Order: sequence, then structure tokens, then C-alpha cells
Amino acid sequence: MNYRNMMNGLRVLEWNEIIMEESIKKEEKESKEDKSIDDLEKELKSLQRKIDASSGIVKNKLEKKVEKPIQKEKPTIKIEQMPPKVIDEEIEKKTVKEKELEKLWKLYEWASNTEKFPWMYWIPDKDSGIKNWKENFESWKNDWSKFTIDWARVFILHILDMYEIAKEKPYISLNDRERAIDIIFKELVEMKRGKTKIAKWTDKDKNKIRLYWRSLDEWANIFYNWAFEGGGDIFTLIDLRNLEEEIPGFGTLPEDDLREIIDILVKQKKARWIDKKLIRVKILFKGL
Repeated sequence: MNYRNMMNGLRVLEWNEIIMEESIKKEEKESKEDKSIDDLEKELKSLQRKIDASSGIVKNKLEKKVEKPIQKEKPTIKIEQMPPKVIDEEIEKKTVKEKELEKLWKLYEWASNTEKFPWMYWIPDKDSGIKNWKENFESWKNDWSKFTIDWARVFILHILDMYEIAKEKPYISLNDRERAIDIIFKELVEMKRGKTKIAKWTDKDKNKIRLYWRSLDEWANIFYNWAFEGGGDIFTLIDLRNLEEEIPGFGTLPEDDLREIIDILVKQKKARWIDKKLIRVKILFKGL
């Protein structure tokens, strides 16, 4: 009996030891877990402080950038200088124009000196009391008509508008301008160069005229000779418009006139229509 009790006691002790060991292990584990949680909390707090500090720095930088006025880059202006050749050509054109104007004013002295020739700016009529007013009227019309032809040639104008030229020298000095210019226009429409009319009305109200200071036959010859000398052989409407530099006045001709000019060359067997409606033509060179 004593032996049995003793064995039971030993078993109880062993069991208690096992329980104690398990309890100690559990406490150690829990202690480690508590420690690791504390460490994590400390690390998190440390990271939070760093994040807050970084955020403050970024915020300050952003505020400084916002406060600093934004300066726009000034666009750089490139000044393109005209080549010497182009400048020379422009000067030459201007010089030619000035010389043409000088010739015009010398030929028609009354057109540049209203004070010296005041009668040229008044329409002669029967109310003037002059016996030969009719002869004066015819002379006045003729002089102004001839001047207008040369004036339009110098300024390379094909269409004349009554109300536009009334603003120009010397027409601006005319007494009763509208009536005076109307008389001049009517005289031009009646005038002929050989069998060809000098001018024609272009509107129903008869305020505008197409003035032929150069005939279409002359234009045809000038254009063909230019093409023959190396200007080209196939032309579209755009090509013809771009000839203003090479043949002053040609590029600004009315479209119908350009068709008539090509028709003249076609009749002379110097050209062939590729498309008459759209204006596309081939120039024919004899002997080539």
C-alpha cells in the first residue's frame, strides 16, 4: 500500500513538472509575442514620425513653389533678313515705279498741279458762259480718258471702280467727282484701239469698267515669248496667277481674259487646251 501510494505520488510530481514546463514555455512564448508587438508598435511610431517629417518638408517646398511667381518664357523673335538679291529686286521695282510716275506727271502736267490748271478739275458745260464750251468739253473728256489709261497702266489696274478712284490723286480734286468720273468712264467705253474697244462695263449699275490698257493680243505675245525663253510649257490657272513677278499685270488679269489669251494662242497654233474649264494649257514651241 505504501508502495502504491509512493508511485502515485511520483506520478503526480512528474505530471506537475510537465504542467510547469508547459506553463513556463507558454509564458516565454507570450512574453516573446508581447515583445515583438511592442517592437512593431515602436517601429510603426518611428516610421510615422519620419513620414510626418517628410510630409512637412514636401509641404514647405510646395508652398514655396506656389508663392514664387511663374515666369513665362519670352518668345524669341527671329528676325529673318531679306537676301541682298531680293532687296535689290524690290529697290529696282520701286525705282521703276517712281520713274513711271515721274513720266506720267510730266506728260500730264495738269494732273500733278491742280492750282496751275484749275479748269481741268471743272466739267465744261453750257452754263459756263463760254461760246466754245462743247469743244472744251470734248477736249476735257479726251485728256482725262487718256490720262486714266496711262494711270491704270502705271498702277497695274485692270478693273476700275468709280468710288475707289475718286479717293485717288488727281481724281480726288475733281469738282462734282461722281459725275466727272462717270463721264470719263463713258468716254473710255466708247473709245477704240483699232477695232477693239478700250473698256467695257463690268456691272449693271455701271460703276466699274474693265480697262484694256494693254490688248489681249499683246498679252498673248508677251506670255508666249516668256514661255519660249524658258518659262515652261504646261500651265494651270494657279501657275498663270503666279506669273505676276515675271510678267507684271499678267497674274492679276480676270479669269475670262486669261481664257481669251490662251484662245488667241490656240488659234495661232502656239498652244493647246488640256482643260479649258479649269484652265490647263500646253504651250507649243515650233521647231523644237
